[in-house]
Amino acid sequence: MNPKDKTRYIPIGVAAKKSRLERFAALNRWVTARGGWIVSLPGADPVIVECLPGSLLVAELTDTGYELTLAGEGERIMPGQIIQKFTMTVSIR
Repeated sequence: MNPKDKTRYIPIGVAAKKSRLERFAALNRWVTARGGWIVSLPGADPVIVECLPGSLLVAELTDTGYELTLAGEGERIMPGQIIQKFTMTVSIR
């Protein structure tokens, strides 16, 4: 192949995989910007998305054309979300 030639062969499977991973990355950025998390592996089918109760993410995904299936509820540990201040004293009688 001539090094000045800008065209190169990309196998169909590789091109499709790259495109799928790029779409996954774009979806991940979109979901993360709206306060959600994609918890499935890149390129997985189906994609598993988590969000907080009351999040508008579910409605936005539905409006965008995604078919959603409720997978249930769970817990997510989020640092810094609940802060409780208290004072410790020593009481000696």
